[in-house]
Amino acid sequence: MNNRSDSQELINKIIHLLKNYYPEPIDAISKDQPRLFDNPQFNALLKHAPSLVFVLNHKTTLYDYFSENVKEILGYDAERYLKEGISFSMGTVHPDHQPILNVIYENILERLQKDGPSGKSLDYRFTITLKIRKADGTYIWMMEQFMVIETDKNGLPFLTLVFMYDISGVKKDQLVDLVISEKTNQGFISIFATSYYNIHNTTVFSKRELEILNYLGKGLASKDIANHLCISEHTVKTHRKNMLKKTETKNTTELIRYATAKGLISLTSF
Repeated sequence: MNNRSDSQELINKIIHLLKNYYPEPIDAISKDQPRLFDNPQFNALLKHAPSLVFVLNHKTTLYDYFSENVKEILGYDAERYLKEGISFSMGTVHPDHQPILNVIYENILERLQKDGPSGKSLDYRFTITLKIRKADGTYIWMMEQFMVIETDKNGLPFLTLVFMYDISGVKKDQLVDLVISEKTNQGFISIFATSYYNIHNTTVFSKRELEILNYLGKGLASKDIANHLCISEHTVKTHRKNMLKKTETKNTTELIRYATAKGLISLTSF
């Protein structure tokens, strides 16, 4: 993708994808309940927060809320996001990452369509890393984490809550990452992860590898992990070797550091 027309065509495709995956029109959602984002004290707090916070309305593809600190972090006025919605925000994504983002959204929406009727849409957290263009024309790496906070009657997203962090200081590779986590009694556990160098080159972790990563992050040894997962210690060690190879890390400490930086495992949960 080397020119503006190709980029705009792809942006339009992403917008169409987000807006038209419902089997029928979205029902109106009651707004009788007071919203946290209307609280002036809460907004004053977010104004000085290190992350962006916004709410995407899937029916309009506009933002119902966008934190004012975007001016400090990216240099744009929050009002522009509120007025132009994702047609503007998608345009700030690095051109090389736009086709990857299209594939990522297709995968996410496919999962949400499948699990919507069961009500599981509210149990997922999605993490994406990508480059975003600031108002001064420079690009920085951002981590985007989002979750569905309101659904239509089919269980599909109506409102999505999004957090975005500047990770330029900790991002050590040029890969676009996608991590899907599911809420459990132990917090959010990663169930799918992949990294894209480009649209044709990806690194994917299996569900079993992610389970082992989670236990490694808690400090468990291979023998203990094997007991928890009811598999052999040899199988655990084989998965650990494969993950070291995939991530080009030298030992478990580096592997855990890698996994934490990419959102595969975390010390805290929402």
